[in-house]
Amino acid sequence: MRKHFDVTSVHPACAATVDRVGCNHSRVPLTIRSVPNILIVDDDAFVRAYLRDALAETGYGLLEAENGEEAVELAASDRPEVVLLDLLMPKQSGLDALSKIHRVSPDSRIIVISSLDSESLVEQAMAAGAQGFVGKPFHPIEVVGAVRKVLIDTRGTDGQLLDL
Repeated sequence: MRKHFDVTSVHPACAATVDRVGCNHSRVPLTIRSVPNILIVDDDAFVRAYLRDALAETGYGLLEAENGEEAVELAASDRPEVVLLDLLMPKQSGLDALSKIHRVSPDSRIIVISSLDSESLVEQAMAAGAQGFVGKPFHPIEVVGAVRKVLIDTRGTDGQLLDL
């Protein structure tokens, strides 16, 4: 089943409103919006599971990586809209991964999640291209709020599917 639609496959009279309400004349199933993919990057399996559980109710597509190298590979292949990135990881630091992710997936929005909340480190991450910072320990609502904020800032919506 197609997840995205092409306006050319919609009834011509409905093409102007298809992004608002859908079309009953469509020749293919329609999805009102694509669902954002979120890449969770942390070397701690417990933190990844906690983030996954926090985001499970949102309906977003979730990907996981346990280190910076895996994160860069997944960012290159899957082009996630949002990356939740820990700074202290084996094999590659979060700051190194941040700049590499920006090279391979320039449209990905990166939110740094770290227990290192020194002002200079946050400034370094923001200067390297991070769009947000959430300090550990965090509440799930903080993470969901940060993800929704960057999605709204970049796409004008938080990516939730409309209930029709």
